[in-house]
Amino acid sequence: MINIGNYFRFTENNLSHWKIEAVRQILDMLVHSIEDSIIDWEPGDEEWARLLVGKEVVAIVCAKVPLIIVLEKYKDKFSNHFFLKEIKIFIIKDFDDNLYCIEKELLEKTFGREMTSNISYSALSINDLWWATVT
Repeated sequence: MINIGNYFRFTENNLSHWKIEAVRQILDMLVHSIEDSIIDWEPGDEEWARLLVGKEVVAIVCAKVPLIIVLEKYKDKFSNHFFLKEIKIFIIKDFDDNLYCIEKELLEKTFGREMTSNISYSALSINDLWWATVT
């Protein structure tokens, strides 16, 4: 299993610039970089924004911490943006692969609420992570 906990560890200084406006700005730039992509996000209600091409999820952008999880085949679209240097980018092959683990307590601290017990945090997919933390 790949422990993804470090992607959720940030200092207060890292988080001070990470506001809804920054997430919107990044999403706007990315949607213009990837042909036929759209944004699926309800700011204020959802902790993750999804970037879609058709029904395929290309990337998810976390509204809580400066983190983007992106499909490997689209990684070149993300490497050309200078503003992404302040953001952790995690490249994956598939959103459904159960290759990851993370401490449930770290997610609870990051998202400020109790996490569901309906998934295994010792063997989860990125879709599981998204589902557990999106709202």
